[in-house]
This record gives sequence, structure tokens and C-alpha cells, in this order.
Amino acid sequence: MNAKIRIAVALFLCSLAVRTIYLYDMSSGPYFVSPQLDELNFDLQARRIAFEGVWSSDGVFSRGPLYPVFLAACYKTFGHDYFIPRAIQAVVGSFGVVFLYLIGRRVFGPWTGLAGAALGAVWPTMIFFDGELLIESWAVTLDLFALLLILRWSDRPARLGRMAVAGAACGLSALARPNILVATPFFALWGLWVCQYAGVAWRRALAGVALAALAMILVLLPATLHNAIAGRDFVLISSQGGINFYVGNNANATGYSSATPRRFPYWTEYEDSVDLFARTQAESDTGRKMKPSEVSRYWSRKAWAWISAHPFSAAALTLKKTVLFWSAAEIGDDKSVSFASRFSRLLGVLVWVLPFGVVAPLGLAQAVRRRRGAPKVLLAGFIWFYMLSVIPFFVYSRYRMPVVPILLLFTVRFVVEAWRATARGEWKALKLAFGLATGFAVIVWVDFYGLHRTMQEREANDYWIAANGYMLSGRYDQAADFYQEAIARRPTYTEAWLNLGKTLCLAKRFPEADHVFSKVLELDPENARAMSNRALCLVSMGRAEEAETLWRKSLEAEPHNPIALTEFAQFLVDAERYDEARPLLERAHIVDSDNIEPVLLLVRLLEATGDQNAARVWTDIAQKIDPEKTAKELARIRTDTKPADQP
Repeated sequence: MNAKIRIAVALFLCSLAVRTIYLYDMSSGPYFVSPQLDELNFDLQARRIAFEGVWSSDGVFSRGPLYPVFLAACYKTFGHDYFIPRAIQAVVGSFGVVFLYLIGRRVFGPWTGLAGAALGAVWPTMIFFDGELLIESWAVTLDLFALLLILRWSDRPARLGRMAVAGAACGLSALARPNILVATPFFALWGLWVCQYAGVAWRRALAGVALAALAMILVLLPATLHNAIAGRDFVLISSQGGINFYVGNNANATGYSSATPRRFPYWTEYEDSVDLFARTQAESDTGRKMKPSEVSRYWSRKAWAWISAHPFSAAALTLKKTVLFWSAAEIGDDKSVSFASRFSRLLGVLVWVLPFGVVAPLGLAQAVRRRRGAPKVLLAGFIWFYMLSVIPFFVYSRYRMPVVPILLLFTVRFVVEAWRATARGEWKALKLAFGLATGFAVIVWVDFYGLHRTMQEREANDYWIAANGYMLSGRYDQAADFYQEAIARRPTYTEAWLNLGKTLCLAKRFPEADHVFSKVLELDPENARAMSNRALCLVSMGRAEEAETLWRKSLEAEPHNPIALTEFAQFLVDAERYDEARPLLERAHIVDSDNIEPVLLLVRLLEATGDQNAARVWTDIAQKIDPEKTAKELARIRTDTKPADQP
């Protein structure tokens, strides 16, 4: 075994060990078994694919399909388990570290490659995202794999097969996150440049680029065909580009938030709020049903209309997003890395020791200096083109993750060259290098847009997400503490108040829960969820008449809320007021036909009233939704209704 292989194996094992320790740390935290927001969205997609054979809700992928398919394969093979996909991602991320070493070795030399990969093995955000049920682990590794294959092809540019393999790798990366497609024209031009200097005939060089493009298209083709056949729509990979472009380019855009102008309610377990807004608002505005591609074009046109009407504001917003892309702050989306680090000692140390704000100025300074050699141009170009693929939309730290490993290599090279220049007394070169680094440090570290204050305010959201995790895993006391921390930071945080009340109910602390829901109704007197939740609480406290009044008021505000309909119907069934409960349950089923709870309660009601024919009809409906749960509930119903003298 030669030295290169030994080093690669050692890096892989060290990287895997670090990620394993991190997973062990996080397994006792609030996030591990309670996916939320984007993680929950991927989880639900994967479950539908694995257990129902439903690949997308409207027949078209809204995001890159690679990650939900990966999760579905894990669930299908190992069951619905959250550890297995994270363990596999630890392996995937460790391979990414090996690819980084091979890239650095090829471009800068063995010691730079080793040092850059060693940093990658312990880099906090790389470790963090390898442990999330998100696409970043795969996107980073596949981008590094594609770059490595392109570099290998450049050793022998006349070999068209290598170019085709590199193109296929770009296509695979695009199925994870389509951003890399923005860099593919640069890759093609770079390839033609390499061929020219290698003496490859133009015809053969163009044939190689065409072959790479064809290989990439063939990898993308299954997603495109799925969208065309299942959704009867032409969407290359995913349909969310238009709304994301609008969210990043409108009069209220911040550049670092995916918030939409309005939030529409949903009654299923989870709906992507951005996708729901895009579809619902576009169809409301146009007055017709729209295909996903039409929805995407609708929002793209609105964004371009704003840009053309406000060119200076749009330019200022683009500049802001460019600066934020390189900010020292790790701008969190669903969770922030800094907050998550409190649940892992390892991550907490690494976040403090290895900040992005140190790497970014040095790496950028090295990347913009005069490059010698095509491989260095390739890596520098990838950084800039990937940035260009993000800033038209909005900036989170996870969206810049693919450029971080390459920055690590440039940072190490900066230090090496600075050391050598110092030893040789090349003060002019040193002044230029540190002058560039200082300029980039200003961009990276100076808080031009008040981001620090905003992130402090968003800490309430971090506490809320952690509290949700504790609540979903049954740790109610910890959940209540974290909800209270969220409220302390944002006293009008309605979601935190509501979930605090729900947690106290689950912990059977009903008087405290009643007080919390009353507080929500002081903040928002028409909050239907607070009314229905308080009604449940009042029933448990024996105040049935007050509860019924609140439920009726809640359903006046939200007549199609299937949760409130089912809960009120349960109250009526328990009171044997079957005629009042039945229409509520039928309405709840119409609103949310995948929810088995109102159907099973309706079966119980019909069995109690002796309407056997209707009971059989609704039993069939329940069995189609969840046969196992239906069988258990039927056994319980028949046991409860069996005459006392029957054996």
C-alpha cells in the first residue's frame, strides 16, 4: 500500500470517528428523533416513496429528488429509523474528506492536500450537516467527486470516456442540489481551454464537451421523465426555482430569509410553507389550476418585474446577499450551528476553534491572486460560479457549504506561500497577500447589515425548534423550559406560547396550560388554535360547558380545521351526542382524507348507534388508510361494546 492510499485511509477513518462521536453526542439531544421543517419534509417524502409508492404529491419533484430517494431506500431496507441514514451520511462525508485530499494533492501538492483534508475532517459545519437529515452531506461530497473527476480527465484530455464520467458526476450532483448546473458552462469552457493547451484538435475537444453534456443529461433524464409522465409537465429537475427566486427578489426580501408574504394554514402533518404559498397564491391570483412549471414561471415573472422596476434596489439587495454569502456568521435556516453546538461538546469546541471567519478571508485572498495552472483556475472558478448560483435567491450558511472544502485548500495554500515568502524575504508578495486578506476580512467580519442583532432575535426560533424536539420525544419538562426561553426572547411569539400550552397539557399540568392558552388569547383574541387547545384543557379540568363554547367559536373561525373538528367530535361522542358528532367527522375526513383518526372515531360512533352498513363502509375507508391501526381499533371497539354476559 503506497503512501497516498495509507493517508487516504487514515483520513477516512479519522473523519468517520469524529462524525461517530458527534452522532453519539447528538443522539441524546432534542433533534435526533424529531425531524422538523425541511428535515420533516424530506422524511415525509421518503416515507411516501418507501411505504406508499408515491414519489411526489403533484407528480413533479419540488426539490432535487436524490435525497428523498436515498432516505426512502434506507427506510425500505432498515425500517423507519433516523440513525441509519445519519450513519451512512457520516461515511459519505468521510469519503468527501478523501476526495478533498486527492483534489488538494493533485492541485497544490501532498502536504497542502493533507492539511486541507485534515481540516475538512474536523470542520464543524461539515460535521454538523453530515448529521442532519438534509441534502448538504451528499451535495458537498458529490461536488467534490465531480471536481476530482474533471481534474483526472485534465491529465489526459484526449480521453473522451473520462470526460463523460465527469459529466455524469455533475448530473448526479445536480439531482442532489441543482446549483452546480450554473457552473457547468464554466467547466465546458475550462475543458476546451485545457484541450487547446494540450494540443487536442478542436473537433475532438468539442466532441468531448458534447459527450460530457450528454452523460449529464442522461443522468438527469429519469427525473425529467418522472415529471413529464407523473405530473404531465416539463420540469428538468425540480419546480421550486421560481418561488425561491421571488422570495429572494421582492420589495420585502431580506436576502437571508425564506419567509413568504403570507402563510397559508395546512392540516396535514407538514407542508412546505414556501411551496404551499407559491401554489395557493398563484392559483388565487390567476383564478385557475396551474401546473408546477406554470407556478414557477409566474413567480419568476413577478421577481423580474420587481427587478426591472427597481434596478437600484435590486442591485443593492444583490450586493447584500453577496456580502452575506461570505459573512463570518453562520446564518441558520431551520437550526443554527452555534445553537446546536450546546448539545455536543465536540461541536462546541470545534465551532469556537475553527470559525468560518478565519478561513474565508485567507482562502478568498489566495483564490483571487494570479493563478498558475489550469487546476487552480478550476477550483477558483468553482467558488465564484457556485456563489453566483446562490445569491439570486437567498443566503443560508448551508447553501454555501460546497465551497467550504475548496476554501480550506486555498487557506492552507495561503499559509504555506506566506511562510515561504517570509523565509525568502519576499515582502512585496506578502504585502499583496495580506492586503487582499485584510480587504476580504472587512467584508467577512464587519456587520454591515445588522446581522448580529437579527441572529440574536432569531435565537428564540432556535429555542422553539429544540423545545419542539423535546416535546415530540416526550421530555415535557425540558420542552417547557425551552419554550419559556423562547418566549423570554420574544414575548409575542405565538407559536411558542401555543406549544408551551400543549406541552403542559401533555404533562397533565392543566391549570398552567389553561393560563398559557388564556395568554395567547390576550395576544390574539381570534386565535382558533388557542381556543381549541384551551377547550381540550378545560375538558380535562371538568369545565365541559366552557370547553364546548370555545370549540364552537374556534370552528367559526376555522370551519375546516380537521384537528379541531375531530377533537370536538370526540367530546360529543363521549357525551353520546352522536347526531352532532357525525357531520363534524365527515367534514374532517373531507378536509384531510389521509387522517385515520376521524374515520376510526366515525366507525366507533356508527357501531355504537347500530348502523352496521355505514360502519362497514367507513371501516373499508379506514383499512385503505392504515390497515394495521384499523384492525387494532376494531378489536378495541368490539371489546368495549361486547355485552357483559358474553364470554
